[in-house]
Amino acid sequence: MKKGSTAYILSILSENSLNHVMDNFSEEELQKINTTAFEQDTFTQKEKTTIIQTFIEILNNKISHEKNILGVSYGVAFLILSLVIMTSFIISNSLYFSTDVKISFIESILNGGGFHLALASIILGYFYLDDKSFSFFKNISIVDVPIAVITGLLSASIIIFFTGSVHSKLSIFTLITSITAVPFVEEVFFRYFIFIKGGKKYSYIFTALVSSSLFAVIHLPGSFEYFLSFFIISLIQCILIIWRKNIVIVILSHGIANLILQIL
Repeated sequence: MKKGSTAYILSILSENSLNHVMDNFSEEELQKINTTAFEQDTFTQKEKTTIIQTFIEILNNKISHEKNILGVSYGVAFLILSLVIMTSFIISNSLYFSTDVKISFIESILNGGGFHLALASIILGYFYLDDKSFSFFKNISIVDVPIAVITGLLSASIIIFFTGSVHSKLSIFTLITSITAVPFVEEVFFRYFIFIKGGKKYSYIFTALVSSSLFAVIHLPGSFEYFLSFFIISLIQCILIIWRKNIVIVILSHGIANLILQIL
């Protein structure tokens, strides 16, 4: 193909389509079409047709690849969820729990990290397909570790100060997920997808308030003080991710806070 193919393709796209291409195509994919060099007037009609056909082929391959990756991600998520439920059921059966206790036990496992493990697979699939999102994992530095420890301690202190108590002690499974899968899923969803990505389209102040309110609500606060503690913690995490420009630091901070609340 002649140089300038990308320029021609981009020139004939609608504004919405152009924004989608620029947001979702990597530089390598754009270079497969070609790099800009000549004006589109230099193309013959036959060349323009070839360029469009090539672009459609690349687009179809990209869509097919995305479907395969997401299909695997959703499949793994379903498998994880099934294994968690089956294992919980087998354990509760072996301990001769009553039906009500079995249901409560399985619910506690799912809410304590089972759902998060499944969702983690789906989120990883989306991150794999989005280079710009994945870059938020690459910007961490050694300085971020002590910052994460300090904010983790601060978050745990806020919960204890407002509620006067710590979390109820968890099983080994939920203890492990509370410092791994739970912070990963919640920070990616609330701090990255809602706060960061939403903030680019609306405003960071608005999305900070929205994500923090939702974050507090999903923790099923039984009082205003409990709601307020999680709301403040979420605002701190929003400040942290926008300041340090990486998501690992807020995941680490969240995990440290959960661990402190469990060992006290």
